[in-house]
Amino acid sequence: MSIAKELLGTRPAACWSVTDQAPRVFHPGVIDRASGGRAETASGAATFEAFFDAEHRRLFRSLVLITGDRQEADDVAQEAMVRVLERWDRVEGMDDPRAYLYRTALNLNRNRHRWTARRRAAPKEREQAPDPAESIAEALDLRRALSMLTSDQRVALVLVDFLGFDSGAAGTIVGIDREAIRARLHRGRTTLRQELSKDG
Repeated sequence: MSIAKELLGTRPAACWSVTDQAPRVFHPGVIDRASGGRAETASGAATFEAFFDAEHRRLFRSLVLITGDRQEADDVAQEAMVRVLERWDRVEGMDDPRAYLYRTALNLNRNRHRWTARRRAAPKEREQAPDPAESIAEALDLRRALSMLTSDQRVALVLVDFLGFDSGAAGTIVGIDREAIRARLHRGRTTLRQELSKDG
């Protein structure tokens, strides 16, 4: 098992019972909002709800690892699910709807960062609710280790080592080839190994 898989897979498992709970519930009324007033078939709504139930928690957890911010992860996860629902008649028939969901979420996250950067001329300090998993995360050095990676390396590690996409699928989601993903994985895993070795 690679050091990245150990970090993202086995070691943090004890904290998922705390950190995997997205603070908001996807309310059925969102189906009306996403459909724009169109009538949704019962089967279409049911299959999307099953998809949501299967993927939302894992999407939220992944975005927490990528962004380092629970509120931001929740916002992006919710919006990504709305975007998928808006196109559900097409997404449902795709070979891998899950890959489409993660590509949508990563694009939304990238756009949010660009928007935030433009508005950060006069940053204001905001209070954040304490994270109940903070002590667990600190004990495992998960956040510190991940923060040492570039955003691209973090995304690659989460897609491959945490979510289980192969390098080809991960590359498709991100929009690069499999060799580029493998290069990011190699650099990210090397950095993680070096950072964890500092802790003895």
